[in-house]
Amino acid sequence: MHRLTLPFILTTAILVGSAVVARAADEEIASVKGVVTYKGKPLETGRIFFYFDKDQFVGANIKEGKYTVTKVSVGAHKIAIEGKDVPARYNSEERSGLQVTTARGEFTYDVSIR
Repeated sequence: MHRLTLPFILTTAILVGSAVVARAADEEIASVKGVVTYKGKPLETGRIFFYFDKDQFVGANIKEGKYTVTKVSVGAHKIAIEGKDVPARYNSEERSGLQVTTARGEFTYDVSIR
């Protein structure tokens, strides 16, 4: 009986692991790019964050106003932006008032803050 148990356990582990990998590959993912302007001019440097549920987020550096964030889940996300001279309220996803709903594939979201 022990001879059959080990192959059964190994086969089950492989099947379960394959299902988890397949599910991750099927997730709806967006790549978001855009330009962040502050008082009408591109934000020289900074960071942008897209927040998910449960305090998780993804983000990217902003250089000469431009950013690209890959692997953003599809759906609604609150946004925070950090950078020199950017008002403190934009540093928090709860206070910034910025929100975007992403779609699968490549997505453009330009942000203008004052």
